[in-house]
Amino acid sequence: MLSFLGIHVLDRDIAVFSGSVIDVFARVGVSEEAVRSTLTRMVKRDLLTRHRAGRRMYFGLTPRSTAVLHDGEHRVWHNGALNHDWNGTWTLVGFSVPESWR
Repeated sequence: MLSFLGIHVLDRDIAVFSGSVIDVFARVGVSEEAVRSTLTRMVKRDLLTRHRAGRRMYFGLTPRSTAVLHDGEHRVWHNGALNHDWNGTWTLVGFSVPESWR
């Protein structure tokens, strides 16, 4: 959800109506309860601000979430996906899971 809000809200100094967020996520199968719960948790973790206007609730990015999103943008788009320090060695891990756990 933070990535979604980052795409639409980052550096725009706006807040998004909770009903709009609920509608968008409902279209991809996420329940209203799950969206509301996630928004509340993100406010508690200082990733979103919450503003009330009448009966409507709006959510915006905090300085912390803005920094997280800018850091992610820098790592993905400016540092590149390649690790130039990689020595070419892979580590593989394998394990068995009992049939009853599958």
